[in-house]
Amino acid sequence: MRYVIDRIEDGGVAVIEDENGVFSDVPVGSLPEGAREGMCLRFDGETYEPDPGYGRERRGRILKKHRRIFGE
Repeated sequence: MRYVIDRIEDGGVAVIEDENGVFSDVPVGSLPEGAREGMCLRFDGETYEPDPGYGRERRGRILKKHRRIFGE
């Protein structure tokens, strides 16, 4: 499963969003070192790892929508 870190809240909790738009709270300690808002992750059932390929794919979709909406 792939996720995006939506935000990191006080108290050591990160809110992540899965591919289906479902949000979950996870302890910051379970995320990779250097995790930040907007980072794309994959979860193998035990650990979260950075997923730069998903990040590129996601940015491409967002850019395409932006161009369609604003005509740029």
